[in-house]
Amino acid sequence: MDPYDIERYQKIHVWVGANFSSEAEYLKYFELDYSVDFDDPAYKVCGFCKDVGIRWYDEDFIGIIPRRSSEVSLDDILTESSVDMDDMDRLKAECLRLGVTKANAIFWYSDGGTILSQPIKTAYNGLKYIGLFEALPPPTKPNEAVTNLRDEYQDALTGFMRAMYEWESSGYKKTLAAFSDDSIGEDLEQSVKNDLLLIFNKYVVGEGRNYDRVENAVCGRFPEYDLGSDEIEGCALPLN
Repeated sequence: MDPYDIERYQKIHVWVGANFSSEAEYLKYFELDYSVDFDDPAYKVCGFCKDVGIRWYDEDFIGIIPRRSSEVSLDDILTESSVDMDDMDRLKAECLRLGVTKANAIFWYSDGGTILSQPIKTAYNGLKYIGLFEALPPPTKPNEAVTNLRDEYQDALTGFMRAMYEWESSGYKKTLAAFSDDSIGEDLEQSVKNDLLLIFNKYVVGEGRNYDRVENAVCGRFPEYDLGSDEIEGCALPLN
């Protein structure tokens, strides 16, 4: 499936069940290996990826919800599923069909393009795979409110990526200032600016200039713009 097909991100895989292992052990299941490149023979595939049948997942599309200290009702736990309300009855019915009547844990992955390995496992980190459902709609749709947003977004992305590559020269402050005074992305909705800054802060400030993750996150957050890696690499040039 096309990674830039927005419809794939309108579906959500859901897992529900009981898990009372230590927090470290529970989260280890989802831990991606950033110590080596993805195609390195030493790359370690995480437990979640092994069970699903993939080598990597996008952390921006997964919801690893904090577990409850004890099991609660389905009506309670399923409110954290990010499943569209119109599909909630089907989600609950499928849980009951699979024998899940209460739970303390839930996680989801919003990428309908991911096809789980067959046969379905009896447990994924102790939880049952419930199925694929309609996801909650995104809270905003920037392209509905902005004229020629595609070009404006590209301009903002250019400034954003360049500032990222200038991190050693206070690139983060330059990015903040540029968005504040509208010298880049003048017509962008504030939600778009906020998302770009969150991505910058998480993967540049938080993860030490992790440029590949920034590019992946930008493409994942705005798939409707069909920004291929060549376009991003073309604008992400260090400034002299």
